[in-house]
Amino acid sequence: MSDDVNREFAMSYADLIEVCDNFHSCITRDAAEMSVYGVTPLATAAFKTKINEFLAFPTDAILTYDMMSATQHRNTLANNLRIMARTFGVRAKIAFADNTGRYERFVLEDLSRATDGNLLVFCEMVAHEAAKYLVEFEPLGMSQQTIDDFVTATNEFRLAMIAQDDAVMLRDETANLRMKKANELYKLLVNYSNMGKNIWYEVNEALYNDYIIYDYTGSNSTGGVSAVPAAPENLSVDVNTMIFSWSSVPNTQNYTLEKSAVGIEWEIIYTGPDNFFMYVPETEGINLYRVKGSNSIGSGLYSSLMSFNYNAPIAAPGYVSLTITNASTGEIALNWEEIAEADFYRVYVCAVATGEPAVPANYSFAGEYTVTTFTATFGTGSRRWFYVKAGQTGGELSSASDAVYADL
Repeated sequence: MSDDVNREFAMSYADLIEVCDNFHSCITRDAAEMSVYGVTPLATAAFKTKINEFLAFPTDAILTYDMMSATQHRNTLANNLRIMARTFGVRAKIAFADNTGRYERFVLEDLSRATDGNLLVFCEMVAHEAAKYLVEFEPLGMSQQTIDDFVTATNEFRLAMIAQDDAVMLRDETANLRMKKANELYKLLVNYSNMGKNIWYEVNEALYNDYIIYDYTGSNSTGGVSAVPAAPENLSVDVNTMIFSWSSVPNTQNYTLEKSAVGIEWEIIYTGPDNFFMYVPETEGINLYRVKGSNSIGSGLYSSLMSFNYNAPIAAPGYVSLTITNASTGEIALNWEEIAEADFYRVYVCAVATGEPAVPANYSFAGEYTVTTFTATFGTGSRRWFYVKAGQTGGELSSASDAVYADL
């Protein structure tokens, strides 16, 4: 995060709220004694308001979910845009000779792995060029509406990119603001702690202890901690959400997550109070990861190393077509575009009454294939919907292709 606000206390947000609530109860109980220091009922009420405002402030978990949703929406639109872009490339290959200038304008090498920025620029160029060759493409099933739909999808993707960037920025800015509010609460705690302890010093030990912020014996110069944090455990990554997480460690103010390709030169990818962080590597391949905690005394030990092999999501198959090859038996042939990175394809089918839409929950697995053709006989009297996913050995499946159907 840019312009990070540093945590000024050595406890979790939940513990901070608990201590604040306890102090509020003590200050209310000791209203007469605390008035010596100018702590009025109005000030006590204002303290409670600050506690409630902090409780109502959006948590990082909520903002991370919003960021993930924006990212997933952007990825979905990007996959759909790649599918649409490939149809223009197929038409250009048929209409023009390979390796000609006109054909090359509709082809982007390794389209499935193009960055968002490159994908956007390429699609804008394709839309512009397609309009110029509408006459050549019309016999191949393209119309002005096809181009208009592609332009709309490109614009939606641009807006999704902006929305995802905004979600990331909002999360960072809100996390800093939340930390600032937490620091303000903690400063009030320190002030009330000093007042309360001075009031009850050598007068009432139990009431004196009520105003101790941390349960330890040591110097306040260390912020209430007597040792560096232990090494975090259970470092892992959820490949579906790309959230790295680890077990929280007591007395930790900040965590530092690092990665390295060879285990020698380490790059910091996250520093903050949370024990989770969403991170998508910029390149594919195996990296080592480790995390450590720190507090006002210093940095703790690193966790055990975690090895993670990142593979960028594979593109969904495009240009899916369905043909009834034998109407009397309900035999069909399903074809789709080859994905260079795919090791196999999985076909899914859904049966509904003739004329009905597909029911997503009713799709079933029809088979796995290394070719781009699927044939089967289903009989007559129903509508069959199909979609295809591409996959890599040991990797995740792509999103679903466009669904197609046939009334048999």
